[in-house]
Amino acid sequence: MIESVCEVGLPPRQVSRKALIRSEKILANSGLIKLIDAVAEAGKHLRDERDRLFHRGERRILGSLPEFYYAASAMEAFGSSSKHTGPDGEELDLEAEHKNVITEIEDDFHQVVTVLSV
Repeated sequence: MIESVCEVGLPPRQVSRKALIRSEKILANSGLIKLIDAVAEAGKHLRDERDRLFHRGERRILGSLPEFYYAASAMEAFGSSSKHTGPDGEELDLEAEHKNVITEIEDDFHQVVTVLSV
């Protein structure tokens, strides 16, 4: 988008942070360099998460006891309504864990949206 708006003249496949900040049109506006850096940083986070989740098949770490939360959530999805316990026999409060997980995901989402909407 920055390449198009500022008419930098880069071919689409050559648009990158490094190529943009070398452009004379971009160098003339230090505010754009800060914006490009912020977008690049947000993009890095999104790319890292995409690589973990889709390319390496890892699951996002969720909840205070991720392995137990995942297993209890799966059991709950298949209809188990019994109480679930953690590694030390403590009862897992799945409703509270769900709320914490949702809050964590929403915080990540809002952080990225904030950076990208500047």
